[in-house]
Amino acid sequence: MNTQNSDYQKQQRYQENEILEHAAEILATRYVRGDALISPNATKEYVRCKLGSYEREVFALLLLDNQNRLIEFKELFHGTVDAASVYPREVVKAVLEVNAAAVIMAHNHPSGDSTPSQADRRIT
Repeated sequence: MNTQNSDYQKQQRYQENEILEHAAEILATRYVRGDALISPNATKEYVRCKLGSYEREVFALLLLDNQNRLIEFKELFHGTVDAASVYPREVVKAVLEVNAAAVIMAHNHPSGDSTPSQADRRIT
């Protein structure tokens, strides 16, 4: 019985991840040089779909043009279950490579606890 429950949980997790991936594709189609990311909620929805399924911390950039349309979503750093090292030089380099007019920095909290850590506060 325990094995069946474990298999069911794995299958359910896989299906949830698949749904999140499809949602991220739909949102990417909407926002990549399309609709502007004009609200914090739209941005939060997009980032959750992109990073929500990861079991480790990922630091990403939303690189925007001068009308706040998404040029590129770039996963820049991958970390551990509770931290990701961020190198400011690489962030600046990524922004300049695509000539972004604005950038939104984002990362996930795989634990589900969105309370900012000391490292989160330092990087922002």
